[in-house]
Amino acid sequence: MLNDRQLLEQLKLYKKQKDYEILYKRYLPMINKYAYKISSSCGITFHQIKEEFQQDAFISLVEAVDYVDLEKIEDDNWKFQNIFYYFLKSLQLGFYKDIHRDPISLDHYQEKLENPEDIENESYSGKVFKSLFNVLGVSSNHYNEFNECRDQFLKTLTSRQQQIIKYRQLGMTISEIGKELNISFGTVHRDIYLAKKEAVEIFIFD
Repeated sequence: MLNDRQLLEQLKLYKKQKDYEILYKRYLPMINKYAYKISSSCGITFHQIKEEFQQDAFISLVEAVDYVDLEKIEDDNWKFQNIFYYFLKSLQLGFYKDIHRDPISLDHYQEKLENPEDIENESYSGKVFKSLFNVLGVSSNHYNEFNECRDQFLKTLTSRQQQIIKYRQLGMTISEIGKELNISFGTVHRDIYLAKKEAVEIFIFD
């Protein structure tokens, strides 16, 4: 079995989906621990947030792999958790904010979407709506800069990536989006990750 460093070296070279999944399964207990902390402190059941937190954690894991600079790590027994910990903490804080923020009506929220007619559906009622800022991880300190470049950013996305981002704004899980668009779990993850990566090229993040 490859250790964390060896697995990341392989991921940096080939970026194979199966290697990401191996790393994800290795750290799934750690991911679930953070999800459980959210559920216990917010008075909701673990199963209410388990799936969505795990799915977002997978995207955070991919981002963490990209962030790691193996040339600066000399210890062969180095653990990925040393870096992944910070990404999970950031994700956890985002979930706390989503759970405690005031609910938004669907009609009000759709005004902020470019093509609300594409997403009108009764099945979205009761979802936790997310702003585009929230989906992409833009700090509140940079909302003005974000808005100035918003149209430029959206033009860089494929039509499917735009649709996936809209569905995420409406609170749909990765699995729900996959079923809606008839694409795989991994494809939804990849498109969200690529959209976030594109955003990094345009916006300033904390």
